[in-house]
Amino acid sequence: MAAGVNPKKRRAAAVSVASNITLVVGKLVVGVLTHSVAVISEAIHSGMDLIAAMIAFVAVSYSDRPPDRSHAHGHGKIENLSGAIEALLIFGAIAFIAKEAIEKLIHGVAVEKIYLGAIVMGASAAVNTVVSLYLQRIGKQTESEALLADAAHLRTDVYTSLGVFAGLLAVHFTGIQWLDPAAALAVGLLIAWEAWQITRRSVGVLLDEALPEEEQRKVREAIEAAGGTFHSFRTRKSGATRTIDLHLDVSPSATVEQVHSFCDRIEHEVQRVVPGAQVLIHPEPDLAADATRTLKEWVERILEQHRSLHRGYSELHGFDIAEAMHLAVRIDLDPGTTVAEADKLFRHLSSHIEQHAPGAHVYFHPRPAEPAPPVRDSSRS
Repeated sequence: MAAGVNPKKRRAAAVSVASNITLVVGKLVVGVLTHSVAVISEAIHSGMDLIAAMIAFVAVSYSDRPPDRSHAHGHGKIENLSGAIEALLIFGAIAFIAKEAIEKLIHGVAVEKIYLGAIVMGASAAVNTVVSLYLQRIGKQTESEALLADAAHLRTDVYTSLGVFAGLLAVHFTGIQWLDPAAALAVGLLIAWEAWQITRRSVGVLLDEALPEEEQRKVREAIEAAGGTFHSFRTRKSGATRTIDLHLDVSPSATVEQVHSFCDRIEHEVQRVVPGAQVLIHPEPDLAADATRTLKEWVERILEQHRSLHRGYSELHGFDIAEAMHLAVRIDLDPGTTVAEADKLFRHLSSHIEQHAPGAHVYFHPRPAEPAPPVRDSSRS
């Protein structure tokens, strides 16, 4: 067995192939013997299920292989591709069934040995019920799109087999022969609905359709519970693997070690609600949320560097207007400072602040400094 192949998935796919071979042969033989187009249509349906099961067997044999140089993101999408191919085959079967049924409605046909058809249809429904439940269980456990698609095929086969069974009984008790091709057309409509659902799901994944809204909600809540804010949130699925990538807002002053630890925590929380998910995080400095604090730090640093030019400062208030940062500062000056001297000082400070915080607006409000307390002459004491 190839490395990475899940034995449960492979075994389930093999069971599906074996059961479909048996049903195809049985239905085809009985359909020819009874001249029932409905039974023959069911044989064709099971033939499509057999091809689908074989495709699923090949798909699950490769989908779990680890990433390699040619497929860095793994081989999971082969299951989704197999689902799309299966759907195309089903549409082909529908066309054949519809053609045969319409011809029989127009020209008529006598159904013979109805009991044989009823027996094989009843047996088909029973076998496919058991196998589809088995495939559904393994498919959910392993999140195998190929097995889930195969299970859906067989569930439809159960319904159509029961429909043909009922049609044959109706022909037997009423003698109305057109009920048989009418049942075949009903089978075709059910198969068409199944094929559409498989196509929509498989193609959606191949086109990187986002995860279901409920799964996205759980992921978002997990990130927020870990204390993260984020943007550029994207999700997709490849086989059973879900990929989630996002841009995480972090403080510009945070260290690389702190950011790495934070990302690990986010990844752990996401994988707790979506086991096995691939989480790709791009940390970005949160300039919008951190701008006020950062601007205050720069202004305080520059004011301290130029402490010889003023007597002190207080009441730094930051606010945002039209997405631009503003900061108001009360600065203490000697009472004898002239307006021209104060303006020169403020321009000097602003030019230094502008170098570190381009686009920021700083407003200086001069205030006369309190007189210094008189120095007590200790020699006279």
